[in-house]
Amino acid sequence: MAADEGILHGEYDWMREPVLLFDYSDADCAVELDRYPRDPENIPEWMAAGVAAFEKREARNARRRERYRERKEQKAQETEAQNDHADTAGSSVEE
Repeated sequence: MAADEGILHGEYDWMREPVLLFDYSDADCAVELDRYPRDPENIPEWMAAGVAAFEKREARNARRRERYRERKEQKAQETEAQNDHADTAGSSVEE
């Protein structure tokens, strides 16, 4: 930048990945884009890659949570069926 006769000139490269004093994550890229939306042509490649990685990880985690819920529900149903079977088996012995 140069300040000549009270005029400030600057050049910026908005598309280059910034060099920051701290590390940022893919989630940070997603939050940035969520808070400050941009047209696709104005999203730098490095930010788009970070957002894509974050969304891929979120989708994978959502699938894992769904599978966990399904297994938990299936196990609860199996346990309930075993208890019902044990109850009916026990009542026939008592008769």
